[in-house]
Amino acid sequence: MVDRLWEHEPLDKYELEELTEDLLIKAEKSLNVKLPDFYVELMRTQNGGRLYKNSIEISKMNVIVDHLLGIGSRGNEGILITPYMVKEWDLPNDIVLISGDGHSWFFLDYRQKEEEPCVSFSDTEENIEIIIASNFKEFIDKLSRDSEVNEFELVSESSYSTGQLEREVEKGDDPFLITDSFLYYSVADCNLDWLVSQAIIVMDNPDEFIAPEVMAYTMKKVANSERKMSDRHSLVSLAEKVKDHNSVEVRKYYKRILNYIK
Repeated sequence: MVDRLWEHEPLDKYELEELTEDLLIKAEKSLNVKLPDFYVELMRTQNGGRLYKNSIEISKMNVIVDHLLGIGSRGNEGILITPYMVKEWDLPNDIVLISGDGHSWFFLDYRQKEEEPCVSFSDTEENIEIIIASNFKEFIDKLSRDSEVNEFELVSESSYSTGQLEREVEKGDDPFLITDSFLYYSVADCNLDWLVSQAIIVMDNPDEFIAPEVMAYTMKKVANSERKMSDRHSLVSLAEKVKDHNSVEVRKYYKRILNYIK
């Protein structure tokens, strides 16, 4: 595939749940296109997200490509947002947006051909539109790393004892303290089975903003501490909670959990 394409941030609003054949069929039908084979293959490895290779040269200038849009299940997710944005920003028809926001966009340009379209760039503010790659794979191959793009590491506001985290999880009424305590333990030393067990409880919290953040911090800990788990029982239980969760931001971790269970 490609070397280190994705940024792998703990909280990545552009990464969607695992791509299924059903999602692919519905998206292509909704947009009335045949998506490029290489794009689909890439989305099967990770369905959208922020990019580590985040820059492309256009007319001798480096332009930032912050993210790639994945294949969503709803009209406001990933590439399915195209019809709305085309109307909102007066963009050309017969395109599929793959990155951008505001006045600048990267898109699959189906005006040129109906299969394996070229990739074009548009800046509505500067009145620029230009073909930048003959197909999606060439577009990906042209991406490079711009190390000057600002990077930051999320840091918890305070330190927490295990008892404090447990009390906040049990009360379940303070989104900040719950998520911040999990952020703290995403890097602090703790028993991983214990942290996963607390995340399982959080999955039943009705607050829609808590579970996605808790999953992000918990999976960061799992990724960095895989060999320290005493068993996989807690991960199996977490997977069951995540599989049919009502938040797409939570469900996207299901496949990752299964990979750690194997």
